[in-house]
Amino acid sequence: EDLRRWRLRTPDALPYLHEGRTYFPLEALPGVDYRLDEARQTLAITTGPEAFIETVSTLPGTTASRPILPQPGSFLNYAVSITDTEEFTTRSGLFEAGLFTRHGVLTSSLLAPALEHASEWRRLETTYTVDYPQQLTSLRLGDTVTRAGAWGIPVRFAGIQYGTKFATQPGFIPFPLATALGQAALPSTVDVFVNNALVTRRSVPPGPFSIAEIPVVTGSGDIRVVVRDLLGREQVFIQPFYGSTGLLKRGLSDYSFELGAVREDFGIASSRYGEALGVATYRRGFSDAFTGELRGEHAETSTSAGASAALLAGRLAILNASVALSDSERGAGSLLGYGFEHNGRRFSASLQSVHANREFRQAGMQPAELPRRRQHVVNVGLQLEALGSVSFTHAFQDFYDRESVEVSSLAYRIPAGRLGQFGVSAIRTSGPGGGPALFATLAMPLGEATSASLSL
Repeated sequence: EDLRRWRLRTPDALPYLHEGRTYFPLEALPGVDYRLDEARQTLAITTGPEAFIETVSTLPGTTASRPILPQPGSFLNYAVSITDTEEFTTRSGLFEAGLFTRHGVLTSSLLAPALEHASEWRRLETTYTVDYPQQLTSLRLGDTVTRAGAWGIPVRFAGIQYGTKFATQPGFIPFPLATALGQAALPSTVDVFVNNALVTRRSVPPGPFSIAEIPVVTGSGDIRVVVRDLLGREQVFIQPFYGSTGLLKRGLSDYSFELGAVREDFGIASSRYGEALGVATYRRGFSDAFTGELRGEHAETSTSAGASAALLAGRLAILNASVALSDSERGAGSLLGYGFEHNGRRFSASLQSVHANREFRQAGMQPAELPRRRQHVVNVGLQLEALGSVSFTHAFQDFYDRESVEVSSLAYRIPAGRLGQFGVSAIRTSGPGGGPALFATLAMPLGEATSASLSL
């Protein structure tokens, strides 16, 4: 009872039972020193902070909040543009109407290539959506897009889609967050900094402590914990971290199930649908450092399935890999993908490579379309602080039925004081219609919600 009241850990020693009460030897406490004053019948105990039970706290805002259900209403969004040249003038528009209640929202969008010719107007999407914020899920009926997963292709279809939607809780962060650890010998104040920015201040009692669910930026960085006790003495603990949206928290699942018919000639025909389609995607965070994914697709002409994984390599980078197999009238197909991603405050780099054999088929491919034989994308970036930033990108695509394409770009951006930001980029393309290109852009802020740009 005394140990619990003093927040001391139960010693790893044989207890002694006396008159129905359990006792432990003081020598079993780590770092203990005690002094008995027999005359005053007092016992003074001094022990290290590691002997105390850990204090655990979580930052506010990480728990789900109850949604505010709306009253019935409606809205209209529109965008109208006029383009005038020496040869012709076009007047086009894009319109979206919505009707919402506490039971969901019905939206429909319309494209008008020529406002004066109503016969050319085309329906785009009509969807009824019901969100379930407490379950972090959403149900969509009508026109929507399949979840692509790690190796799939987003496909427009009409039907039913049900799956997780983390955006229904705006404060919810699905990828692993950081935890600040430390210990205090006396009652202390703890300041937690993420990349030198103060994120929280807490008071802690003596002993070890942890502050969980600390939001971090993506990429590598460090958490600095400053412990200041009653006497003004400071301790500093530094912990490196690596945050990535490609990972899920331990035990968190992310899934999507779709069933319907493929949408064809989107933007050209209002209601043209093709083959039936069924897709299931399931991701799970098995730990804060490992996320796995399973995906299956079934259409009238092909069936494909595969698995993917993302792994945190220490505090340096995210490694990913995917493998998929397909079966169609062309035969058995296969796809292999792999890559890595490193985002640092000064330097960043990534590589993504995908290889597929000629027979591989997946949902969203045209009947006569062949997969890409190989595809590589490399990105390198360097932050120069006041001198701006430099980035290099190289992409290569090798096809079975046409000439390969290779694109390289080098970009430099630098702050231009009150004028905004100036950037210049050079692009080199090889293959059909390839050649060099040079771009220069000056972006100027004109207030909180207005900006202007000049490009050459």
